[in-house]
Amino acid sequence: MKQFFLILLVCALGYFFAPQVLGIKTKSKEQYVNAVDYSSEDGELYGQFRSVHDKMVPVATVSFVLDLEMAEEVQEPTRLMYIETNHKPFGLMLTKAGLVGCWDGSPWGVDAALPMSALLDNPNIIRVNGRDCLALTALVCGSVDRREKTPGLTVVDSSGEVLLRYPALNSSYNREHRRMSMHGELVTHVMIAPRLLSVRAAGKRTARLEKIVSLKPGNAMVAFGGGGVVLLILAALWPRERRPEKADNSALRL
Repeated sequence: MKQFFLILLVCALGYFFAPQVLGIKTKSKEQYVNAVDYSSEDGELYGQFRSVHDKMVPVATVSFVLDLEMAEEVQEPTRLMYIETNHKPFGLMLTKAGLVGCWDGSPWGVDAALPMSALLDNPNIIRVNGRDCLALTALVCGSVDRREKTPGLTVVDSSGEVLLRYPALNSSYNREHRRMSMHGELVTHVMIAPRLLSVRAAGKRTARLEKIVSLKPGNAMVAFGGGGVVLLILAALWPRERRPEKADNSALRL
């Protein structure tokens, strides 16, 4: 009976402390909580790259966590990531069709939209505060004439897969990112890098944000079950206390 309660205790500890066991630091979430509005006063929003036409263009990498349960409820075109520049603003929107580009406040390239079903069925879905979410990274280049395989705007998930690609979503007139806005309810956490990463590096960065802010479904139960299996094995191997055998006193009886 004692072994049973010991097994139950360790399983429970494995369930509740799975984030710590998996290396997820809960306190580190706070610095990436979505602040909604970002400006140069808050920190660097973009870096600069010299294009083939000898123009300096702004580039950035924006990783964020999308609340899928909120996204599924979107009915009207809603700005998800909006970058204000010295010329025309652009970014990403959510519509009933799914995730689409945004140009000057309106949906852009709806025909190439990432369907909502593709977001909901993504194998990298995580849990953040008890809700289904998906970590994504947007690679933002300020000019379509850069010698880059993914100019314009490209969206990558934590597996490094390109989910959405808009090579022409931008303008060479955009020379700076003055302000960036993230939706306050659709986005839970944000990580901004003032440089343009490769698709592979963007995938790793997305996975890093994913690990920081959440626990993948099943990890707690794996810890629960794994702890139980280990203890069952230990219990089977545990040396049991042997009871002293009763002495045979029949020869002493009269």
